[in-house]
Amino acid sequence: MYLARLTNRNIISTAEYDFTSDIFCIDPNCSAKVIFVEKSMDRAAHFKTTGKGESIHSEECGFFKELDFKEKLSLVSAYQEENIAQNVREHSIRLNLNKLDPDYVPREAPNGSSNLKEATEIDKDTIKEPSSTPQSISSLKTIKKLFNSVEPDLLASIILNVKGQKVPLSQIIREPHQAHELLWSDKDLPIQYFIFGHVTKIINRDKVKFINLNTEGIERPFTLVIFDKYLKYFELNDADLLHKDILACGFLKKNNYGDKEGTELIIKSSKFVEVF
Repeated sequence: MYLARLTNRNIISTAEYDFTSDIFCIDPNCSAKVIFVEKSMDRAAHFKTTGKGESIHSEECGFFKELDFKEKLSLVSAYQEENIAQNVREHSIRLNLNKLDPDYVPREAPNGSSNLKEATEIDKDTIKEPSSTPQSISSLKTIKKLFNSVEPDLLASIILNVKGQKVPLSQIIREPHQAHELLWSDKDLPIQYFIFGHVTKIINRDKVKFINLNTEGIERPFTLVIFDKYLKYFELNDADLLHKDILACGFLKKNNYGDKEGTELIIKSSKFVEVF
């Protein structure tokens, strides 16, 4: 882990540790003592338990076992809320999915050149050390890889720069029922959201494709929609999706299904869907 908690409950990073204070696991459900480990050739400075005595994670701790995407997403949301409240150091990362969009036409820089640094795709190693090079996320595969390889406290430090807006990672990746509540309470932002859900049904029409996601027991449909114009860019087969967990990205849209308030996520190509 790359964050730890002091006796007074304040959160510190490895760069802020003074080598004298007692330090503990960042998870609020865990009181395990941790130690500081210096930077080495193959790993950044970090905190860890010793596995002995009072330095063992509790079973309720987010660091006790390996977590799947959904479990880690829930944990990151809880951690990030406290990080923001305590002004914990953030990792600002550009989110730019333009190259996935079949409608996107790159703009030429004046005189064929640009003074902006080219952003590098973030990974599990580059996020652990401060960098002078801008870092970016330009695909859903990158987000999947980060959640599979990066500790939850570090994920909770990520703030995404989305067209000039700063959005915490945990606020842009939502489960269907969360996105529905956000949209219908008019608290959504004018940005593309990432939705993690389980495909329960697929309906194919002549000019549109509907992909239904599980909504955690609430009687409100959540549907990915691919319209006729973009069907040629959607290369995933029904068998690739049905009964699978997916991460999808698109703009949220309200829709009334009879007497039910439904939510749609508009998808332009299969590049906006990552299957687990």
